[in-house]
Amino acid sequence: MKVKSIIFDENNPNRDRSLKMFENIYKGLLKEIRGDRAYKMPPKYINWQTLSGIISVALSSCTVEYLRVDLSAFIHSYRTALWFIKDAPIYCLTQQLITAFDQTNALAKPGILRGWQPSLPSFLLAIPKGLIHTPDGTEVDYLTVSCSDCDYPSWNYGKWSNIEIKPFALKHGRYFQICTVDSYETVWPSGTGVKSDGTLI
Repeated sequence: MKVKSIIFDENNPNRDRSLKMFENIYKGLLKEIRGDRAYKMPPKYINWQTLSGIISVALSSCTVEYLRVDLSAFIHSYRTALWFIKDAPIYCLTQQLITAFDQTNALAKPGILRGWQPSLPSFLLAIPKGLIHTPDGTEVDYLTVSCSDCDYPSWNYGKWSNIEIKPFALKHGRYFQICTVDSYETVWPSGTGVKSDGTLI
C-alpha cells in the first residue's frame, strides 16, 4: 500500500510542515496506521491524512521518557494514542451544536454528573474548520476527550502493534481530559475532576 503524502492546509502551515517531516522519518508507522484504518471525513473537517499523521506522532511519543520532557505534549500524545488504540469513535460536530453548547451553562450546575456513567471513555470531536480559535488566534480542528476512573483502570490501558499504553495514578476518582494541537503546533490540554456528588471541580 502506498503511503500518501500529507495534504498541506493553508490554515495549518506549521503543523502540516512538521507532519510532513515526521512522515519522512516514520514511514512504516504511518503506513501501518493508514493500513489499519481509513476514515473519510466530511468536507471542511480535518482530513484523515493530517489526523493520521498526528496519531503517528502521538503513538511514537506517549512514553514515560517523553513525560519528563514536556508534560502537556505527553498528555496529548497519551490521550490521542489511547483514543486510536481503543478504536474509539470520531464525532463531527456541527456549528449549530457547538453554538448551542456555548449558550448553555449546564456544566456549572451542582451535581450535574451525579450517577452518570460514561458509555465511552474516549472519543474524538472533529470541529468544522475556522469555527474555533485559541486566544492566540490559531485554529482548533479536533479535540480528544477522555474520561479516567480509578474503578476502571482498563480505560487507560491499550495495546496496538508493538505499542502499549499503561494506566497512571489519578489525583481524582474520576477525571476528564480534553486536548488538541492547534494549527501552529501549540498543545492545549485541559481537564477537570469530578467530586463525589457529581459536581465538576
